[in-house]
Amino acid sequence: MLSCPSPQLRRPTSIEQRMNLFLTELGFLEGRDFFREFNFRLSNGGTRVFDFFFPKQKIAVECDGTYWHRNKWRDFFKDVQTNWDEITVLRFSEDEIERSGTKVMEELKSVLFSRRFGAGFQRVSL
Repeated sequence: MLSCPSPQLRRPTSIEQRMNLFLTELGFLEGRDFFREFNFRLSNGGTRVFDFFFPKQKIAVECDGTYWHRNKWRDFFKDVQTNWDEITVLRFSEDEIERSGTKVMEELKSVLFSRRFGAGFQRVSL
């Protein structure tokens, strides 16, 4: 699969900025551990742009803003396509990111640290 960071990053949303802060507080560095707005070519020929992507762990973190993610079926379909490539997608709603930062960080830490240190593939449902 051909994968690369987006050549021209758009300005991050407020919830993406907050997520970036969470990831940094957990000790992850953009450009070393993860990439923002990462283009991933799926095995079926399609592409996905992930808000945050950890290539070594094959984990995508999506920040689902209320306006853009009203259609849960579309997000579900995208996650199914992504699962074919054994990528774990962690989805966090705008409300979770803004109001439950401690819970979000605990979930991130649980998954990212287990995968960082060699645990096997796992599908995470949030």
